Amino acid sequence: MSRPRLPRYYALLAVVSAFLACSLAGIKQVVPVDADALIKAPGTMLIDVRTPEEYAAGHLEGARLMPLNELGERLGKMNEGKSTPVVVYCRSGHRSGIGSAIMKDKGWTEVLNLEGGILAWTAAGLPVIKEK
Repeated sequence: MSRPRLPRYYALLAVVSAFLACSLAGIKQVVPVDADALIKAPGTMLIDVRTPEEYAAGHLEGARLMPLNELGERLGKMNEGKSTPVVVYCRSGHRSGIGSAIMKDKGWTEVLNLEGGILAWTAAGLPVIKEK
């Protein structure tokens, strides 16, 4: 009898949980390939809600680090208008789903959650920047 693969189970559970949370909050999901095209368009903002350590280990080019626990406070200090398109991401999509909901609650209208987070991004073969 084989043992269950708990890490994969938990990763799948996190993705499903994030998807359901975002769906209930009315947050739009975007798959990595579509997100890549969006963030290359002028005027689209990219927000990483992970920790500074996670960001240093690898992040999407052009991403602004705004850890989830600081997001609400930092949104009030941003110069961009609340209709600016924003793609939010984290490791798996869970924290970014929460971050996306915070942004929607604060009046941002064009918020997209990167489905599957940076894990899905790298699985799609898309580039990640690593700090030296």
